[in-house]
Amino acid sequence: MDLSKIEQMMKLMRSYGMHEFEWETDGQKVKLVQSPGTGVVHQPVMSPYAVAPMTPSSVSAQEEISSNEPTQAKAAPKPHNKNLKEIKSPFVGTLYAAPAPGSDNFVQVGQKVKKGDTLCIVEAMKLMNEIEAEKDGIIAEVLVENEEPVEYDQVLFLME
Repeated sequence: MDLSKIEQMMKLMRSYGMHEFEWETDGQKVKLVQSPGTGVVHQPVMSPYAVAPMTPSSVSAQEEISSNEPTQAKAAPKPHNKNLKEIKSPFVGTLYAAPAPGSDNFVQVGQKVKKGDTLCIVEAMKLMNEIEAEKDGIIAEVLVENEEPVEYDQVLFLME
């Protein structure tokens, strides 16, 4: 299988926030798996249609693909004040910090918010979901950028 096709599949996974992707063509099967907090991992899968065993050259090609895979080691989350409330994403999707491109963000660090105020939008499966403040407070930290993919239960904001 062409390495450029695998790279294209990995880019698509990242852009759509997908965790797992399988693709089969011409008797070859590829399974890409991404765990939360890690990069995409190439996991070769033997097709049930394949009759020839893997040769040493195909094994070295698989190892080469794996060794060329960029590692995305995320830094460990820095500890924060226990008095801060975490606002987490209820979905996997794309975060939008503003109501429209070119508009001001819904919230800024230091901004006072009231219960029910919109903090951001998370697009999940073509649906725009407003993330609202659960209580009155002050935005202490914004942990994600506009149009950044977010995971389920990922901390988006810290609020006093």
